[in-house]
Amino acid sequence: MVHEATVVKSTAAPFRDTARRPRHAAPHGQGTIAWRMSTNSAPLSAIPETVWPAVPGPVPALLLALLQQFEQSERWPPELVEQRQNEQLQRLLAHAHHQSPFHRARLDALGYRPGQAITREFYEAIPVLTRATLQEHWNEIVCREVPKAHGRTLVDTSSGSSGTPIKIVKT
Repeated sequence: MVHEATVVKSTAAPFRDTARRPRHAAPHGQGTIAWRMSTNSAPLSAIPETVWPAVPGPVPALLLALLQQFEQSERWPPELVEQRQNEQLQRLLAHAHHQSPFHRARLDALGYRPGQAITREFYEAIPVLTRATLQEHWNEIVCREVPKAHGRTLVDTSSGSSGTPIKIVKT
């Protein structure tokens, strides 16, 4: 039996049940995360002539690749998860050290050297960035450049529901 298809615009995984979601028209390939789902939660192909297996469009394909990695890594031993997190943190800290005067000063005060292995002790010594500090030192905190693969950046603000709004940079 064939069910009516809906187009869903969401940041959720492409196989999520869409029965309770509102319908949105979202153009494919224009920077939005859009895919087609049938009412029984089976994905519909981006290629109309191909029913099964569904062929995802570019953005859903990236999301599916991430989903696969998360599903595999949820069974990893804790030591491997921590190792991979530390590898990513090592790259993030090197970027922040290179691109943000504020973070460079904070990391230098801890004796940080770009490329060093990140231990749990070092991680725990990094001071927490408070809302007040972010508001006061915004210009020194924001990285001068973001890796090109992250896409363009947009400056936005929080709603300010808990006080003064803060600026944020989104990719």
